[in-house]
Amino acid sequence: MPRPDAHRLGYDCYLRIRKVSSIVIVMAKKPMRPKTVSDQLKDAILNCGQTRYRIAQETGITEATLSKFVHGHHGLSLETVDTLGEYLGLKLVVSKPGHNAAKGK
Repeated sequence: MPRPDAHRLGYDCYLRIRKVSSIVIVMAKKPMRPKTVSDQLKDAILNCGQTRYRIAQETGITEATLSKFVHGHHGLSLETVDTLGEYLGLKLVVSKPGHNAAKGK
C-alpha cells in the first residue's frame, strides 16, 4: 500500500512529494518489479524467526554464506537453495507467463 505522501501514476509507479521549507521536491519512483526467487528466499530467511547463526547450525550452511547471500554479495548453489528450502518449508510453484497462480487456473 502506498504511503500517504505518494501519488499513484499507474503501472505501480508513484510520485512522492516532499516539502522542504518552501521548496517542493518531486521524486519519481521506479516501477515495482516482481520479486525474484532470490528475493523471496532472502525474505524467507529474514522473516523465519531464526537467526542466521541458528539456521547455519541446523543446516550446515556457514553463517558467512547466509550473510553474503542476504546482503547481495553472492548467490547460492542449487544444493544450498534446496537445503534452505527444505529447512524453511518452502515450495517452488512454477507458473506460465500470463498464468495467474492465485486463481488456480
